[in-house]
Amino acid sequence: MIATSSLHADLQAVTEKFIQQLQRFTPDTFYAKPDANSWSAAEVGEHIFIINKNLIYVMQAGGGVPDRTPDKKIAAFKEVLQDRTIKIDAPENVRPGGTIKDQ
Repeated sequence: MIATSSLHADLQAVTEKFIQQLQRFTPDTFYAKPDANSWSAAEVGEHIFIINKNLIYVMQAGGGVPDRTPDKKIAAFKEVLQDRTIKIDAPENVRPGGTIKDQ
């Protein structure tokens, strides 16, 4: 099993790369929505921040032994999440709320 410290370091590295990509937007394009049913880059950034914050909380909280192997559902998640033709509505608790005001 992968150590939590390794996962945290990987998450930090990916987050830093993501922030670098967000910083490449101009202020106008950072807040612009491609269409009425899409999120702006700012909203995507906020969504990822919320997800990361929740992941860190879960990693620090520990937990019990799962009743399945840790990788059992990875293929199903990848199949759904990587198919850009499927629109997935984010749960309310991870939707952006407009808190990112500065790029």
